[in-house]
Amino acid sequence: MFGADPQKFFRYARIEVVDIPDETGNGMTEKIFAGTLQTQLQDALEYLRNYVCQQKILKHSDRAEADRVWNYPYRAIEEILSNAVYHRSYQIQEPITVRITGEGMEITSFPGFDHSITDEDIARGRIRGRIYRNRRIGDFLKELGMIEGRNTGFPNAYAALRQNGSPALRFQMDSERSWLSVTIPVHPAFVPKGRADRRAAYHKRVLAAIGASSLTLTEIARQMNYRGITKKMRDAVREMTETGALHQSVDADGVVRYTAGKGQEAGC
Repeated sequence: MFGADPQKFFRYARIEVVDIPDETGNGMTEKIFAGTLQTQLQDALEYLRNYVCQQKILKHSDRAEADRVWNYPYRAIEEILSNAVYHRSYQIQEPITVRITGEGMEITSFPGFDHSITDEDIARGRIRGRIYRNRRIGDFLKELGMIEGRNTGFPNAYAALRQNGSPALRFQMDSERSWLSVTIPVHPAFVPKGRADRRAAYHKRVLAAIGASSLTLTEIARQMNYRGITKKMRDAVREMTETGALHQSVDADGVVRYTAGKGQEAGC
C-alpha cells in the first residue's frame, strides 16, 4: 500500500484528473497521478493549484476596496481530495476521478458515505462519520501533515467556500451508496455570461413551474413536461435552494416539497 507502485497490488489505486472546458470534449486534457499514496495526492493537488485554480479581482462602484475571489478555493479542493484518498475502498478497482467543467469540479470515489451518516446529515452538510475506513492510511496522512482527521475535512471545505463567496458543496450517490461524487461549484464570477444567462433562464422556468404552489421534484418535472426528474432539473433546484430562490420543507408524511422563496413568486 505504501510502496512506490500500489497499483501492482491494488489496481487503479490512482487519481485521474480530466479537464473538459467544452461540453463536446474539444480541448479536453487528462492527467494520471500514480506512485505512493502521498506522492499521487501531493502531485494532483499541486497540479490543481498551479493549473486549475484562478483568481479574479472584483471591483465595486460603491466602495474603494476590491474583492479577490478564486474559481475554486484551494483549501476546499485539498480537503475533499484528501478525504477521497483516505476513505476510498482499495478493494474496488476504480480510480479517484476529478472532473472539471464550466460548472464545477466533481471528485468521485468508491464507495459512498458510510451508512452511519444519515441522508438528513448529508442534506444539512453535517458530515460526521462514526466508522472510519482505512485508519492506518489516515494515521499515515496525518503524520505527513496532509489531513487533520476527526471529521474536520468537510467543515473546513465549507468554511473555505463561504469565505470565497462560492456556492455550497453538492453531493451525489446511488441508493446503495456504492459511489460518491462531491462537486465544488465554480464561483459565479467565473461562469461565462452566455452560460450564466442560460442558467438564469432555466431557473425562471423552474419558478414558473412551481408558481404559488408547494411541489415535489416529481411534480415540478411534470409541470415542466418532463417524463421524469432530470439531473439538470435536480441540480437547478438544489442550487436555487442554496441561494434562497426556493424554500425546501418536509410535510407531515416526510415528503420534501419546494416553494418559491420570498420575492420570487412574481419572477423577481
